[in-house]
Amino acid sequence: MKKPWVAYVGPFEFPSDSASAFRVRGMTEAMIIGGANVVIGSGNHGETTVVGIGDSDGVRVQPLGEIPTMSQSRFKRVLQGLTWGGQTLRWLRNLDGKPDVIVVYGTHIGYLLRLIPFARRNRIRLYLDVVEWYEPKHLPGGRLGPFTLANEIAMRFLAPKADGIFCISSYLSEYFERRGCSTLRVPPLFSKSELVCKPERRDGPVRFCFAGTAGGKDRLTIQNAVAIAGEQNFRTSTELHLVGLSPADVQGLTGCNPSPNVHCHGRMTRDAVLRIVASSDFSLLQRPQLRYANAGFPSKVVESLLIGTPVVTNITSDLGEYLRDNFNAVVLDDDSLGSMRKGMAKATSKALGTAAFDHRGIEQDARVHFTPDSVADQVKAFIRS
Repeated sequence: MKKPWVAYVGPFEFPSDSASAFRVRGMTEAMIIGGANVVIGSGNHGETTVVGIGDSDGVRVQPLGEIPTMSQSRFKRVLQGLTWGGQTLRWLRNLDGKPDVIVVYGTHIGYLLRLIPFARRNRIRLYLDVVEWYEPKHLPGGRLGPFTLANEIAMRFLAPKADGIFCISSYLSEYFERRGCSTLRVPPLFSKSELVCKPERRDGPVRFCFAGTAGGKDRLTIQNAVAIAGEQNFRTSTELHLVGLSPADVQGLTGCNPSPNVHCHGRMTRDAVLRIVASSDFSLLQRPQLRYANAGFPSKVVESLLIGTPVVTNITSDLGEYLRDNFNAVVLDDDSLGSMRKGMAKATSKALGTAAFDHRGIEQDARVHFTPDSVADQVKAFIRS
């Protein structure tokens, strides 16, 4: 059977250390393992390159210049953020041969308005890779802003017109199935070669870590973890390592200076981030029961498990299918400060006691669920169906 030719496009930078780039890499590797030829049409600027992914000889990456540059005016960047997709359409039109399948990362309205009609006219199957449903307050302009309106139109009226949808969560899969769509649920995927090995635990305070930004999604995690780390019972027995945040970021979020056992590492390379996660006893994540938290799937949890570092977290999205209390996680009751305090105390006790977590077992269990080869057959069947 002929290998399907897949064009994977969207407003992401590739290659990069962004969450979107790693989603694209994981999905691309799964499609390659399933027998597809994949070309990536990224949103960044630059020259055509060939990037090694998995065991492939290399995947061609064509930068299409969709993402605005910082040299452009703010108005132009905002406008382009609402209307992008035109460069991608021109590229697809000018290809010598048309792809069998187009996979669009996300549900950006500019892409959908252009590529859904193009795919139908050219009898190309169009799939979406949907990884989140934004919370209005996290978008520029807030609840009544143009980005919120565009996102709701795309999710409710345009996305269901696709031939199929890869969904990162059951929340999204169930939503689109109710709209009559064919879906395949695919959690975050990472190759083992992209990660690092977990070292043996050294003596000293129990190390907790969080890697992220000061944005709205994980404000709760940062505020609660910093507050607890500064309490008298935790100051000498624990360390909190915050990657991607400066002391000024933490002060802005919490209203106070972090205690001496809170270490702010600022922005770091991906390898440096992973080394901190690997050298930590636990990763932290706590999210409220809001749409964005249940529609998405926290890739930072997956990366931590694949390294062998257990997580302290409450259950949102599909985490309940993969996390087991006292095996690969300390599961919090809810998103309250008291629940985080109780969880960090339990984790500290376990790390300093004799009933330590089986880090090798955590890693092996995660590889069953979160590597490209674990879903390659399902992705292959879905694309060919």
